[in-house]
Amino acid sequence: MPVTSSVDRPESAPDGPALPINELFASLQGEGSLAGVPSTFVRTSGCNLRCWFCDSYHTSWEPTGAWYGVDEILDEVAARDPDHVVLTGGEPLIHGASATLLR
Repeated sequence: MPVTSSVDRPESAPDGPALPINELFASLQGEGSLAGVPSTFVRTSGCNLRCWFCDSYHTSWEPTGAWYGVDEILDEVAARDPDHVVLTGGEPLIHGASATLLR
């Protein structure tokens, strides 16, 4: 399920650690050794690369979504009681708050 909210969200980062989130949803992992595992995906927005093979230009080259505080993201993920969490993008690691989220 894409991230949706009736709350107006700022176009710039709020105070405290936050990430621009394009989507937060539950699905089956589709790639790699964990293919088929129920997972919660946290898809950030924005990327500093321009890979010609990118399949996520909607989150990378023309970022969309809203800023979410790290605590908000953790609450959303915990509510789904996931076996596995995938942090993806865009490029999540260009955002300083990614390290806080991963801790």
